[in-house]
This record gives sequence, structure tokens and C-alpha cells, in this order.
Amino acid sequence: GFHLITKDWELTDVAQYFSPPIYKEELLDRNKRIGGRYAAAQFGSAIDGVLMIGIATKGTGIALFRNGCEIYYEGGV
Repeated sequence: GFHLITKDWELTDVAQYFSPPIYKEELLDRNKRIGGRYAAAQFGSAIDGVLMIGIATKGTGIALFRNGCEIYYEGGV
């Protein structure tokens, strides 16, 4: 699940299920192998009030999103 922190880096919630609305689908990179958490992070970063979302997995790697766009990516295994 997703861990939630404030803009002051205070942990507020741990392992939360997160299912954001699906929109801005054109932002998905169809050439990259992605899963549900990657898409949830990207779509969720476009929600008003969300500053940034990041994911880290062994297979996918590290990705950071802001305003529905991937702003950083480092590939996994």
C-alpha cells in the first residue's frame, strides 16, 4: 500500500489502499511496462492537493510523479 506523508515529512498513514480517478490517460507511456501501483501513483499525483507521489519496486524501479507527469525514473531489475 501507499504511505502518506505531509509536506513537512510527517508520516500520517501506512499501507493505504489508493484508487484515484482514471483520467489523463494520454499521459501513460505505453512503451514502458507498468502495473497498477505505477498507474495509481501517476493518476493520483494529478489530484488537487497532492504534491507528489513516488513508488519504488524491485521490478519497476523508482518513479516520482507530479501533476500527472513522471518527473523522475530509475529502472529496476
